[in-house]
Amino acid sequence: MTEKQTYYGRWFFPTGVSSEDIMQYEGTLKIDEDNHCVLTIQGELRVGGNLLEQIDVSWGIDKRGNKYTLLGLYMSRWNVGDQMEYNAKYIIVGAHINSLDEPFFNECNVKFPYLQNWTEASMIAIPHDYNKGVITIDYNQENVFLQGELDDGIRYKVVDRTVCKLNQLELSAKKATRYDIVSERLLSISEFSNYIQEFAQFLSLALFSKQQPTAITFRKKGEDSVIQMLFVASSSHKPGTTPLIPITTLKERIPIFIKRFHSIYDKIETLTRYLITSLHVGDFDAPIFIIVAQALEGYYQRFLKGTAGVSNKKWEALINRFKDIEAVKNCTMNADLIKDTRDKYSHLYDDEPKEHNIPTGKDLLYLTQKCKILLTCCIMEQIGMTHDEINTSINGSEVRFIEYNVMKYETQKKMKIVYNGNQGKKLRG
Repeated sequence: MTEKQTYYGRWFFPTGVSSEDIMQYEGTLKIDEDNHCVLTIQGELRVGGNLLEQIDVSWGIDKRGNKYTLLGLYMSRWNVGDQMEYNAKYIIVGAHINSLDEPFFNECNVKFPYLQNWTEASMIAIPHDYNKGVITIDYNQENVFLQGELDDGIRYKVVDRTVCKLNQLELSAKKATRYDIVSERLLSISEFSNYIQEFAQFLSLALFSKQQPTAITFRKKGEDSVIQMLFVASSSHKPGTTPLIPITTLKERIPIFIKRFHSIYDKIETLTRYLITSLHVGDFDAPIFIIVAQALEGYYQRFLKGTAGVSNKKWEALINRFKDIEAVKNCTMNADLIKDTRDKYSHLYDDEPKEHNIPTGKDLLYLTQKCKILLTCCIMEQIGMTHDEINTSINGSEVRFIEYNVMKYETQKKMKIVYNGNQGKKLRG
């Protein structure tokens, strides 16, 4: 979150007629604490007599000579003959670029609010000697947790540094963890954004909670200046105490998982997004079950169907594939029940005689929880994790708590059925 700031300067707009025909206006750029951007210009922006309601890109220079690029502008207010107001989706601070698709940078640094929960970065690791009263801080040193290659000439790393703030009366230090992408060739902001969203989704899986970036900066090779991109950040959810894919025990394997995730991203992105979406809902309803069930069906169609030894009965095939996973084994799953429930709520079939009742209410909630566990196993296997690694990773993670709650609910349900049955016997007696 940045401080609220106001910038006065000149703003340049293309007319749509010629790249050399640029309109110039005096105006004010205001950026609030959450990076909402409002540009107010003096005058009217018109082309061919029509107001410019949407603008792809605008350049600006403030009174101090700093450069700005505003992208994705749309008109939010208009006073006739006086001034116009635009909101911008992205602000590039420090450079003039033509579009999100223009190759411009070699390096990208990204901050996530809970990345340190994954790396378990700690200030305790800083060299200190309490007896001598000495703490040694090297704020140039980077601690690399993970690194690897995404594509030819494009590498990533997860690092932290100790950041210090010093004034006349106070010295403070904290760990700053970030995700870096470095490319040998120039990449556009759009290309960097694709890599960022991939990692955001992998991190969401690893922490088993939705994660989104909060700050992004860029650099050009050989240049010291840092170019900042401001945007309204999507919310991230605080993860549980133990990651689903922990760095502490799988540090050597995680780069393999990330590489595999990258190679199949077009196939697995929707499935992972459905899983993460299902973790953060308010009031539960049938559509949440449908989302998870569709993801499981998609997994079967994309990765299992037609492979050797896999049944053509998808729900049986999915359950049997992970029967050696403790969480799946403990949450007894009925393939026919899942299939019929999926058909009922997805296709709105009329009720038909079944060997079992289609679940509603809490029964549907806990069936959905079972399916989440199964979907989690599917994704973990597909990124390259062995079943032993899946079993070990689930222990202590949020998935284990889901499993525990499912088992507790079903035990209580059985006890209630037995109790009600005994009461009936007493009444009849």
